[in-house]
Amino acid sequence: MPNVIARGDDGADGFGGTPGPTGAPGTKGKDAECHWDGDDSPDDGGKGGPGQPGSNGTAGQDGRNGSGIVIQVSDFIVGVDVDTRGGKGGNGGAGGPGGAGGKGG
Repeated sequence: MPNVIARGDDGADGFGGTPGPTGAPGTKGKDAECHWDGDDSPDDGGKGGPGQPGSNGTAGQDGRNGSGIVIQVSDFIVGVDVDTRGGKGGNGGAGGPGGAGGKGG
């Protein structure tokens, strides 16, 4: 039995997302001050800001259509198996990594 295979090509995968921006730095703490009339203690610096999310990956491309076929016969005795399915769509790209947290103050 003859076989006809005319499948479509698979789609290309999407691209990965870009990394997220680094978080903002924390505010600087107050330095200690030593006076003749008493000392002022230092303050802690502020926490660094959280890193921002990475961007989404791009979508994969569509799979291509299967090929059209024409079978012309004068005497059809045997069956024919035909596979003209479309290609698989590409995988979406991975999301970008999140940004690093900001440096503390």
